[in-house]
Amino acid sequence: MSSSDLPQYVQQNVAHWTRANADYTDKSIKNFRYGPVTFADGGACPKPTGCPVIATNGVQIEYAGKLALPGKPFQVTTANVP
Repeated sequence: MSSSDLPQYVQQNVAHWTRANADYTDKSIKNFRYGPVTFADGGACPKPTGCPVIATNGVQIEYAGKLALPGKPFQVTTANVP
């Protein structure tokens, strides 16, 4: 397996505890959440605890989905809008 076959780090958003990875093999960008979500106005996830991560296979990381692409991702920028 070459390094181009492994998921590549794209961006980490500390404000909303998310991380996006470019997956060359799957031709997609996958998003993960690893910390609680809090909304400034309280909303559904009020401070201080917010909404916790829903563990995936017993690991404190939540798979949020993927964006399928027609080719291998490159020059990717992400934004997280709760």
